[in-house]
Amino acid sequence: QVEGMTLATVSEHGLIDLLVSHFDVSISQEDLDRTLRQVRAFDALEEVQGKEEHLWKIVNEDVSTRGRFKFVALNKKSKDGMSEGIATTAYVLAKQENLPLMADDRVVQTLLLNEWKDRQFAAFGTDSLILAMLERGIITTEKAADAFLKLIEWRYRFLVVPRIILKALAARYRSHPPGIALRQVAFYVHDCMRDEGLFGGTEPVQPPSSIALRLYQTWVQTIAEFIVDTWIDPTVDEEYATKLTKWAVNELLPSPPKNIDLRMQVNLSKFTARTALSRALVQTIATDDLGRAASALSAMAEALELDQQEYMRIV
Repeated sequence: QVEGMTLATVSEHGLIDLLVSHFDVSISQEDLDRTLRQVRAFDALEEVQGKEEHLWKIVNEDVSTRGRFKFVALNKKSKDGMSEGIATTAYVLAKQENLPLMADDRVVQTLLLNEWKDRQFAAFGTDSLILAMLERGIITTEKAADAFLKLIEWRYRFLVVPRIILKALAARYRSHPPGIALRQVAFYVHDCMRDEGLFGGTEPVQPPSSIALRLYQTWVQTIAEFIVDTWIDPTVDEEYATKLTKWAVNELLPSPPKNIDLRMQVNLSKFTARTALSRALVQTIATDDLGRAASALSAMAEALELDQQEYMRIV
């Protein structure tokens, strides 16, 4: 029986092969778990270091051959008195060079967005870049869908996955809807609504609103559009569309944000059906197939457990 740290010391001196060739070595489960955690941590650090070295190799080679990257000297102190620091370097440089800022740090984004309110593209994140590349035809829908899944895997918070991406993820599992990818998105949606970092207070806008409320409503509307897009796709059969609609209404629609007032949570829940159906009704203008459009609304109403009177009142 060898204690974990002792085993590490023996290994460090290159004696572990000699030890295990002469003895049946045992370690406790606790030591095994601790050692495996340390190994995984080191592996993760090495992976990040490798990616970092690869990135800078690409940048440096490009600078010397194609010149698409430009290195900029950072002033020691910006005009507003903010001193140089690793956390705010990108923000200070964007202001210094008068350039839009691409950053996934929401705090850094907010600093610039609050100062450059009149600019359409003051600051944005990777999700915006992915969508812009998709709209320009630089990447395919499948590539964009994989990229959004990777952002979710990396725990990027408070993203809204566009309906075109949701539809692409759903299409991967037409024989067994909804599929693991959409289930991953559903888990992500509810996880974001429960996140302590989702601001529930009102923002200084007219009319007063909160980020949490806007995120909730945007998700509800996006999911409603996704359902209608599925129904009006002529390559989709009605059985598949019905199954996907039922799942989306019961599992994908967000729960009310945790950080808003309890009374507001109750009111949001009451109006979810109205918000979803109203958005779906607007989305049906994208098709001339009135039969499929009507089927989409009926399937949503059934999944939302609305009786005919409630359904007609909302419509």
